[in-house]
Amino acid sequence: MVGHFVLRAYRSWNADNPNGYVKRGHPGILAPDTHIARSRDRLATQPPVVWDDQHQYLIIAIITDMCAKETWRLHGIATTATHVHVVASSRQEIEPVVVQRRMKQLLGKRLSEGTGKKGGRWLSRGGIPTPVKDSKHLNYLLKQYLPQQGGMYWCEGMAEPQRTTRAETPMP
Repeated sequence: MVGHFVLRAYRSWNADNPNGYVKRGHPGILAPDTHIARSRDRLATQPPVVWDDQHQYLIIAIITDMCAKETWRLHGIATTATHVHVVASSRQEIEPVVVQRRMKQLLGKRLSEGTGKKGGRWLSRGGIPTPVKDSKHLNYLLKQYLPQQGGMYWCEGMAEPQRTTRAETPMP
């Protein structure tokens, strides 16, 4: 199993997003809806989570450590202020949704411990991992897609994570 996992920060993609929004149980991206966005804002238990550089470095360290302990191979990771992309694999027969659920549980717990902010939500619910089809798809994710996210980026072969912007593409 090789998967591309996207972990979104809590309340990072509201229904009034100009690019549309997603709703569990509904396929695809729905048109922006300010009424639903306001309703979600009223129901929210905390403000939206935004990850600064310190959080992003911590997230990379947590995911790296987590993959080693779970015997998953971390191929690459990109973080932004609102989401994390993880490309990882396992030699075990394990469902990608199980891997994603475990990543979210451990990441939330470790972020709380690492920042001293306990009791809050760090990540949004849901999400569907994308299977990595073949080596061409894997290379595209690692060398083009992840580096262009505009945050912190690391992949196998790099000593340290690098800050990237949408315009630049570092190669390991």
